[in-house]
Amino acid sequence: MTANAEPNADTNANPSANPSADRVARAACQRLLAASQGLAQFAALAGLTAFAALWVWAGWIAPRLAPGAGLLAGSLLAGLVAVYYGFRLRLDAELFGFLGEPGPVSEAEFAAGMDQFRACLFGRRSPGGALGPRYAGALRLWRRFGAALGLQVALLAGATGAACLGALVGS
Repeated sequence: MTANAEPNADTNANPSANPSADRVARAACQRLLAASQGLAQFAALAGLTAFAALWVWAGWIAPRLAPGAGLLAGSLLAGLVAVYYGFRLRLDAELFGFLGEPGPVSEAEFAAGMDQFRACLFGRRSPGGALGPRYAGALRLWRRFGAALGLQVALLAGATGAACLGALVGS
């Protein structure tokens, strides 16, 4: 390549310029999204539990434990958001699965791909290649899913604590 030649646009979008590492990073992203389905099922079950607790025990909770009921309602909403993001993650995992396996790579290329994936996972770097923006969007969805699931778990823990405290104080 001469000094005046324009570099390839894909090379500019991909700072690693290592196609094997990019394939490993994409495969890691696809597997992360697919593995998140268990967490999405947990979010759905926890949301159903919160709904059942609000429905069945509404007469018991309302007069004695209004903060607990509010926390349960909040966990239900956070669970619905987590289920929505879980659905989107599953769809992305299925679509990325069509791209196939990265194929055989050397240990150095695998290590570079995993480093690239970790940097993209926490938003420190944008994935390269033509599908880079799509992978960046999927990882953003994963981070939002994690935040919604964490909020749901925290609210459920708060509602459980409020119920235990209310039972101890009410006794």
